[in-house]
This record gives sequence, structure tokens and C-alpha cells, in this order.
Amino acid sequence: MTNIGGGGASFEAALSSDLGGLAVTPDNVLRVHNALKAEAVRLGNLMLAYAPMLHVGECGSDPVSGPAADQFNTKIRALVDQCTGYAKALDDAATALGRTARTYGHNEAQIAASFDAFQRSHPASPTTPAPAAGPR
Repeated sequence: MTNIGGGGASFEAALSSDLGGLAVTPDNVLRVHNALKAEAVRLGNLMLAYAPMLHVGECGSDPVSGPAADQFNTKIRALVDQCTGYAKALDDAATALGRTARTYGHNEAQIAASFDAFQRSHPASPTTPAPAAGPR
């Protein structure tokens, strides 16, 4: 059992509770890991590619446009932070499942090969940006 978040609940219990009874087993741990990791990568890449463009400017020189733009941008930053945090949570969950897979007897090569095969069979959509260059 893998503990996430330090709250005492296992990852498997959290998945079961949140996903209508999904249980992580030795037979499906790599599939669940792959799905979460792929979504973390996809969402993370979207945020890296598009978050810097998500802002509004002042619509005019009137006294309302400046404060309104500031408030919109504050809300936009909060949503970007929320999405970025969600991508990180997915990645953390995939990492926890990788640890669980190792306890079930899978090695690093098997985990990596499984994820590579998953990516080949579930290609990113054309609207999903390529991974950003540089460290994340």
C-alpha cells in the first residue's frame, strides 16, 4: 500500500474512494500509473505552453479598465496555479504508483517500457503542445 499526502490513507484507498471503487492491483498498477503520468505530462505541457499568454490588458484609459484587468489577471493566475497544482498532484500520484509497482515486483525498465508503450498507443492530440525545452 502506498501512502500519499501523509494523511494515513493509502493511495489505493484514495483511488477507491474517489474513483468509484477502482482498486490498484499487481495486474493494473502499470496501466493506472501510465494514465495518471500521461495526463500529468499533457496538462503540465499545456500549462507551460499557454499559461504565460493567459492575461488581459486594459481595455481603455478609463478609471475602471486598469483595476478590472488587475482583478481578471488575479483570477487567471489563481486558475493557472490550480491547474499547475493539479498536474503536480497527478505526477505525485503516478510517482506513488511507480513505487507501488516496484513493491509488486516491477523494475524500472518494465515501468519505463510500459509507459513508452502506453504513449505509443495513446498519442497526444494535435492540439497538445510538445514538451517545453529546459528543466521543469
